[in-house]
Amino acid sequence: MSCPSSSRVLSTSCSTPEPSASSWGRAAARIPAGSGATSSATAFPNTRSRYALQLYADLKGDLVSFVRALSVVLDSVDPYTHEHSVRVADYSVRVARHLGLREDEVETIHYAALCHDIGKIAQRPEVIRKPMALDPDERKLMMRHPEAGARIVGQIRALRTAAAMVRTHHWRPDGRGYPSGLEDSDVPLGARIIHVCDAFDAMTSDRPYRKGLPIARALVELNRHAGSQFDTRAVAALSELHGLGRLVPARPDSGLVLDLFP
Repeated sequence: MSCPSSSRVLSTSCSTPEPSASSWGRAAARIPAGSGATSSATAFPNTRSRYALQLYADLKGDLVSFVRALSVVLDSVDPYTHEHSVRVADYSVRVARHLGLREDEVETIHYAALCHDIGKIAQRPEVIRKPMALDPDERKLMMRHPEAGARIVGQIRALRTAAAMVRTHHWRPDGRGYPSGLEDSDVPLGARIIHVCDAFDAMTSDRPYRKGLPIARALVELNRHAGSQFDTRAVAALSELHGLGRLVPARPDSGLVLDLFP
């Protein structure tokens, strides 16, 4: 068989189109019983299935490697923000599972939470590491980090949904969040969960300019602002997890808990 001369031919070798799974089944059905060939013919779809599973595993491995690389970059720029992101990811996974989300949705939320502050690497180091509260101008600059982070994460097609969560994780039900102009329909549940967990960890963590709040006090504050500043369902789930004794933060040295999804 000769190969067609066309710029649309992408393969470096000439081959016939790969049969579909249904084609394999029809061909196998025409093989006489007892011929010994049936098992060989029906093995081809199984081979393709194994190949597809291996390809999925490889792609997922690449995805995890990319998220891990982003985390390493963030750690080199600001170790506190890296550790904060690990804890937020841990809380977000717990909340998402408590709300009954599918595991593929939980996994996407996990990636988004790990990367939710990656846009801060675009800011000046002295602003990121400032050991006191930001002034109004610095805060205005820092408010750009969700969109900057979404642009970074969105470079990977498989992370586009996670990128949307990164972009909208500072949304507020009362419309006072950022970026401005977000509608409720623009904000996925994952972003709402991350926003609550982000605020919870920020309130309960020690900073150079203040001590962290006790967990119970932080939950009181979250519930007081549920419906205006925070998503009601996410706040309720976080509170329920605390009541069940399942709100244990990740250790700062635990690294990425990506093995939650083998």
